[in-house]
Amino acid sequence: MSKIGVGFIGAGGIAQGQHMPSYAKLSDRVELIAVADISESSARSAAERFHIPHVYTDFREMLRRDDIHAVVV
Repeated sequence: MSKIGVGFIGAGGIAQGQHMPSYAKLSDRVELIAVADISESSARSAAERFHIPHVYTDFREMLRRDDIHAVVV
């Protein structure tokens, strides 16, 4: 079975403290693809911390990806 690609809209405290760590634990079934936040520094920090390869400041641009199957807001 292929992995579910997940994108995150928002890279604040709840995202980095709850959502991202929870999804990262599911690495056998989930791939963290991208994070979008209006604060580029927050998005980059989350991407580095959770090894998320793609960073956006506009969530609409992130949603154009065809490898994202689910979005966490």
